[in-house]
Amino acid sequence: MKKWMYAVIILTIASITVMAEPSFDAAVQQNNSWGVIDGTNKKIIPLKYDRVGLSLENDKAVSKDAFHADVQKNKELGLIEVQSHGLRGFFNREGKPVIPVSYDRRSSWNDHTLLVRVQGKYGYYKSDGTIIASPQYDSAAVFSEGLASVGQQGRYGYIDERGTLRIPLQYGQAGSFQQGRAAVCKNGKWGVIDIQGKEYIPCVYDDMQSAYENGYIGVQKNGLWGFADSTGRIVIMPQYKKIVSSFHEGFAAVAADKGVFFINTNGNALTEPLSAIYGQFNEGLAPVRFRNGTKGYIDAEGKMVIKANYDTLGTFQNNLAEYGIKVRAIKTGGTISVSVGGNDHYGYPAWQVPLARNIGICIGGDPYYDDSEPYFGYRNGTGMSLGITTSVGKEERRGYIDTTGKIIIGAQRDIVYPMTKDGTYVRNRSLWGYVRIDGSYLIPPAYKSLERSADLGLFLAENERNVWGGLSLATGQTIIPFKYDGLQSVGAILAYKEGKKWGLLQPDGRERCRPVFDEIVGTLQGDRLLVKTGKTLAYVNGWGMVAVTLASNINKAGDFSGGYAPIQCNGKWGVIDTNGYITVSPEYEGMKVLD
Repeated sequence: MKKWMYAVIILTIASITVMAEPSFDAAVQQNNSWGVIDGTNKKIIPLKYDRVGLSLENDKAVSKDAFHADVQKNKELGLIEVQSHGLRGFFNREGKPVIPVSYDRRSSWNDHTLLVRVQGKYGYYKSDGTIIASPQYDSAAVFSEGLASVGQQGRYGYIDERGTLRIPLQYGQAGSFQQGRAAVCKNGKWGVIDIQGKEYIPCVYDDMQSAYENGYIGVQKNGLWGFADSTGRIVIMPQYKKIVSSFHEGFAAVAADKGVFFINTNGNALTEPLSAIYGQFNEGLAPVRFRNGTKGYIDAEGKMVIKANYDTLGTFQNNLAEYGIKVRAIKTGGTISVSVGGNDHYGYPAWQVPLARNIGICIGGDPYYDDSEPYFGYRNGTGMSLGITTSVGKEERRGYIDTTGKIIIGAQRDIVYPMTKDGTYVRNRSLWGYVRIDGSYLIPPAYKSLERSADLGLFLAENERNVWGGLSLATGQTIIPFKYDGLQSVGAILAYKEGKKWGLLQPDGRERCRPVFDEIVGTLQGDRLLVKTGKTLAYVNGWGMVAVTLASNINKAGDFSGGYAPIQCNGKWGVIDTNGYITVSPEYEGMKVLD
């Protein structure tokens, strides 16, 4: 242990700052088992689990946004998820078990309630560990407006957040409550109930939309669709073959034998039958195609006010609508596969709570393929194959028009990203730019790389000469001159590269530290930034002054969090404090800071 007493060399204590930070919690692995420690090696969660993390949901089976939202919600609630032998549970940050290691599926936290599956049965917990309902139901949905749909032996009802059965198990199917109403099926017929279980619309319909939308719900009788209003009164008698889109801004799209068209809340047709409807009314306009092939946007009187004969048309948002044109494209690709014996099956199937008619929730969501080809398939037998394929087809390019039909961003560009309230990225002839929402260029497409940093108020840009600089987020003007070999955000400041060395800049371009570092390894946290010179790792402050130099046998380190940072020596992980002293001797096979 003595050799670890001073495993770091304190060269300069440039700035020791006491900072109010979250606590340091790290998942650690020892002898193939995981647990959680704090910065002093206190065992928060015992090392006996197969996996530990902020979320152990399958990040390949849900969207990135859903996975990140799950992580963020667990962080907000101060929860850490563990897994043992395929079953999971939650601890809080103090190490107290919140939900026992028992479930194999769960929802995300919803108003501090969680739906879990245990041995094929569903139950509910609160975020403090209180059991709302023990796992006893054959199917279930998350809580909505204080009630959750549950099912046993093919019958459905509703429980409240105390676990009390508020509406008996008497329905063949039961949807979630929205605006105090829920669609239910009884004896094969559909209706609507209120939060007390009283029939709001009698169960006499063959089918029904799952929820009210803008005060109306679609109902089906004898194969035809109509609408009921928020009082439960049938305001448009069933007469349409299909509801294309529900009421929005006073109009719904429906289909009949003669075609598709919009109707108002009285059931009056807005136009003659159309060839196609591409979206609902939004901001007073709707994208359609007339029988003569003309495409464009109609207003609330059914008049064509914008002609837009593009391949695709979108709805208006913030006075802009997306349009698309299809262009000829040649794609070349290759495949290499090797299979040695047996069958290899790979894929992530969707998993859904068994609540009929697609009413309820989907835990885990549909498969997410991260922009690749669908990840399903079989390999069988032994062998190797190599293939190169070339295909000629069409790809769609995105642009934007305003409410006059004027092209704000042309679709001829290589790439136009979805519009945001601030504008959007565009790429033209492999060079990047940024366009305001009025279509004017904030930054013309002249850069090989363009990275927006809201925290710094800058775009970090690389020009065609491979030189880096910084542009104002507000005006697009040059703030940091184009003279650097590299530029990157490291928290509240910037790192710049001249030749093979890195230095530090303020966001206004003023120099903080001359280029003396070989590598910027981390991000400025508090007053510590991890850098590397030669084979030596060190922490510097925001002005580049060395605070802590790590010993030569420390080959990896991480950013500070809560006053501590992870280090690795000879393949083992430990922890240091802001002064560089070892607080946890390197003894762990793996370490992940839970921040």
